[in-house]
Amino acid sequence: IRSKIPSGWTMSEVKNSIEKDGGTKRAVNIAFGHELARVHHINEALRKSLVNLQASLEGTMVPSEEMTEALQRLAQRRVPEQWLKGSWPAESVGGWLDHLVATEDQLRKWLDRGRPVSYWLSGFLNPAGFLKCVLQEVSRKHSNAPLEDLFFNTEMIKMDYNDLKGPAENGAFLHGLFLDGCSWSKSAGKLIESPSKVVTNAMPVVFLGVVLKNNKRYDFPVVEVPMFTRRTRDHSSMVVNLELRTEQEDILSNKWTLRGAAILCSKDW
Repeated sequence: IRSKIPSGWTMSEVKNSIEKDGGTKRAVNIAFGHELARVHHINEALRKSLVNLQASLEGTMVPSEEMTEALQRLAQRRVPEQWLKGSWPAESVGGWLDHLVATEDQLRKWLDRGRPVSYWLSGFLNPAGFLKCVLQEVSRKHSNAPLEDLFFNTEMIKMDYNDLKGPAENGAFLHGLFLDGCSWSKSAGKLIESPSKVVTNAMPVVFLGVVLKNNKRYDFPVVEVPMFTRRTRDHSSMVVNLELRTEQEDILSNKWTLRGAAILCSKDW
């Protein structure tokens, strides 16, 4: 496990990267800094835990109740409770570590290359906070327009996120999201029923364009679909509501509400 833990980053790397991108006057950089700090804390806590567990196995440290619980869960390939605190839910140690590596990979590339063209939202510990910072940053471009006057305009992008030419100017591209209880037709450009016996379906790349309230317009019917970080769909896992194209008759019949349609940042938990 210890060999899989990424090397992390230094404070000077963080400072230089953020200053190069305009500093903390740009709201998204504040969210970036918070994500780096939280993942760094997870890394340090993980390293310390593994050192203590190794010492316990070697007999050089008396195991605490927490350490005993951790060893028992690791023997069952489950994630120790102390590792789950402040991180993300996962059923297996392998899945938890894979997510840590992928999360750090996105942040490391952000540090080294600048802002991603598209963001993997599941890699954020606070995706709702990140999206709020996207709104705040665009707000400052519009003479500090009040946040309540700004909204996300949702657009599905047909190309893969690797083919995008550059970051969005007034908003953000998102990838790696999933639809639960419904699907998306790329050809028709609207919500459709899920295929038989399939509950969760991959979404196309999403462009969240920030627009002023008075400029928010769609030429087709849309339905609000809630986004959650996990399947439990409670208040703590709520991220944002996105408006997706559908048929007028589906709105009148509350079809997608009755189907329990939602957007998930991850299909794994």
